[in-house]
Amino acid sequence: MVLKEIQTWVPPLGLGWSKWINIISHYTKGSYIVEFKSLSNVKSTFDIEVREGGKTMTRKIIGPGKTRITSSNCACITRARFSSHTVGQNILILVKV
Repeated sequence: MVLKEIQTWVPPLGLGWSKWINIISHYTKGSYIVEFKSLSNVKSTFDIEVREGGKTMTRKIIGPGKTRITSSNCACITRARFSSHTVGQNILILVKV
């Protein structure tokens, strides 16, 4: 079941990272599947940095793809930001349970 859909734009190579996007906020420990898809006509792979709620380290993932995100037992927000490997991309983020 999809809990949330978010669309964002990822800048092309050389323009740095996108802004941090709030993926999900919660008040208890949580585990979610998050899928990252390119909606652009010209597809590219992209880097994803995920800052899971309640954790200090960021985790790096290569997209498109999906991953399980687990947050600590806290009032937290899980965030992600993106950097394209070539051209700019429109990204769809799907948060699933």
